[in-house]
Amino acid sequence: MTPRYDAVNGSPIEVTAGYVEPNAFCQIIQSVIKNHRAQTGGSPPLDTQPIQMSIAQTEASSSQPASTQADSLSSSHTATIDSNTSAAPALEERIDIAKQKIEEKRLQKQEMEEEGRRQKEIERRKLGQDMAKLKQFQEEKKRKELQEQLTKERAEKTKERERIKQELEKDRVERAAKYRKERETQEKQKEEMKQAKELAQNKINSEAEAKKREQARLQIRLPDGSSLTNVFPSGDRLQTVKDFVSQRVGTSVTLSTTFPRRTFTAEDMSQTLLILELVPSAVLIAVPGKIKANTVNPSGGGGIISLVISPLITLWNFLYMFIFGRSSSPPEQKKEESSEADQLPSESPSGSASRGAQPQSAYQRRPIRTKGNVRRLTDMKDDDDDDENATWNGNSTQQM
Repeated sequence: MTPRYDAVNGSPIEVTAGYVEPNAFCQIIQSVIKNHRAQTGGSPPLDTQPIQMSIAQTEASSSQPASTQADSLSSSHTATIDSNTSAAPALEERIDIAKQKIEEKRLQKQEMEEEGRRQKEIERRKLGQDMAKLKQFQEEKKRKELQEQLTKERAEKTKERERIKQELEKDRVERAAKYRKERETQEKQKEEMKQAKELAQNKINSEAEAKKREQARLQIRLPDGSSLTNVFPSGDRLQTVKDFVSQRVGTSVTLSTTFPRRTFTAEDMSQTLLILELVPSAVLIAVPGKIKANTVNPSGGGGIISLVISPLITLWNFLYMFIFGRSSSPPEQKKEESSEADQLPSESPSGSASRGAQPQSAYQRRPIRTKGNVRRLTDMKDDDDDDENATWNGNSTQQM
């Protein structure tokens, strides 16, 4: 048979297969006992002496004859039974102790396992808490890093925005300064061009004015309402103009202006036309002086009255001629003036051509053409006049 040696918990300690010598078998049993003792925590060794004795007897009997072997076997068996009966209580007691120790070991091991599981659970929970704390720490760290990054990005954006704003402001200031400088340059150039143009224009005007002031174009209103136009050098005296008009009228005249209201006296006759501000053009009114030398005015105020009334009479004659086409002077006076005008020379003292003799009628001399509110006057006898159709707007257009 195959002997098997099991532990208390049922696990096999040693299994012997086949035939084994008694000494080897005894060694196997001793090794099994040692292993069992080691597992049970050092229980007292079993009494192997009866087993050894039985083994020795078995070996001795194997060397004797069969009859003697039977006797010896019976005797040895009896001795073994006696020894086994005496050693049984001690073995059972040791087995119980071993079982108790095994149970204690099992309980202790179970407690250790429970403690280990508890420790593992505690470690697991602690590890879970640590992991949760680590995760929370990582999340907090990540959140802080993200917040710091956002704050940094926001600060960088703000800084970039401020930089862009400063660049735009700087660019705006530079463009404004450049535009202002260009504008100032353009204005300066325009001002220089304007000043140069004004200087040139002033020079031209001065030259033209000086040229105009070299001559005086005078339009003289005669007592009959007609007018004379002649050009005199600005250096001529007013007496020259008076003599020219007196020759045309045939009597002594007094010269005056309507604007400003001024009557030239004997002292003014020695003044030049430039000093009297009759250049470049002016309008003079010729008022006839006293014809009869023997006429005496007791009061002495008749000359002043006639001087005041004469312009009114001249104006009345002009209006009457303009409306009715002929002068309001008596026919005898016209005839006398016409005869005197025929006796005068055809040229003026300055060499300028006169306007000719007294016309037969003012209507024939100045025909009026009316078109709407515009009246046009034409001097039919003056072929040398450039402006044959001068527009009349209430003032004479033949002064200049």
